[in-house]
Amino acid sequence: MIGGEDIVFEGTIKPHATDYLIRGLRVHWTNAIVKYADKIESFPLQELRLPVLGDIDIIVYRDSDSFQSWTDYGCTDENQSAMIQVVVTSNSVTFVVDKLSSELADLANDLIKSLSRNHIVLSAA
Repeated sequence: MIGGEDIVFEGTIKPHATDYLIRGLRVHWTNAIVKYADKIESFPLQELRLPVLGDIDIIVYRDSDSFQSWTDYGCTDENQSAMIQVVVTSNSVTFVVDKLSSELADLANDLIKSLSRNHIVLSAA
């Protein structure tokens, strides 16, 4: 993401955490477009095959118009809340959002809380 704020949860991350997060994003952004941070290709989030194994760094756009806006103009005031970066490793989940006081940050925090409630992430010792 160009700019943005990090929301980080550090602890033990179970292998299926990424799948859980992707399912949550699919519910909120039914027409989302995804691309791996290190690749050019993009595709509908609904087509991302589960399970996702290993570390992942993806960028998720709310829909195809948001993806096109980011592709054409980068981050703008109009599109900054239409993209979220998700990085999952064995010891952390990181969301990069537009601002810490935004609906996008609320979504990221809700997903992390849900992971914790469902014992998919465990607090660091």
